[in-house]
Amino acid sequence: MCTIMFLIRYSCSVHSLHCQQSLTIDKPLCPLPRSITALKPISRSIIMQTLGNIFENEDNIFLKMPHFFKPLQALNAIILAICIGSTASGDNGILWFTIIVSLIISAAATVIFALRIQDELMESISNGSVAWNVVELVYSFILAVLCVISVWLSFSFANRSLYGTSAGYIASGLFFIVQTIFYVVPCTVIYREVQASSEAERQNIVIEPAHPFRSNAYQDL
Repeated sequence: MCTIMFLIRYSCSVHSLHCQQSLTIDKPLCPLPRSITALKPISRSIIMQTLGNIFENEDNIFLKMPHFFKPLQALNAIILAICIGSTASGDNGILWFTIIVSLIISAAATVIFALRIQDELMESISNGSVAWNVVELVYSFILAVLCVISVWLSFSFANRSLYGTSAGYIASGLFFIVQTIFYVVPCTVIYREVQASSEAERQNIVIEPAHPFRSNAYQDL
């Protein structure tokens, strides 16, 4: 009988100890401070603010319109050279001319803007009479026209190509369309800026009407 009572007491003590351990395990830890819980939205806002500062910083000239198109134009010209080179045809004179001119001008413009010497260059060449925006407007328009012609030539060569070389012409036609967009967008943006600046200069001109009485006498008479 004593043995049975001892076993009952032992089982009850073990059960109570197990319940206490389960309560201790399930009990949550001390709550985190509010500063730590608020760290996630604060860090997110800091990241967004940092990205905004990067895109709004004046030092990052290639993150602004229309200057970030310059390295894209040079990169797309290299892709076009690979596409035309894969055709192994001798009738690609105009296409090669457009690609080489585009690559040289876009790479030169990228280097000039990376070094920030565009104003000094135009000052030394034209003595300040021609702005860089005018030069970029002219060459962007000319290269956009050449790219449109190259699109038509690429797809025309693809229709009459032999020995399975049409894939290179089709790819070059598609990339010439992209290159056209890369030149049309800066041309449009610069044209609007030039128009806006000329309109502002026109509005700043003040023409005073003739007055019958002058404060100064006519010295020439």
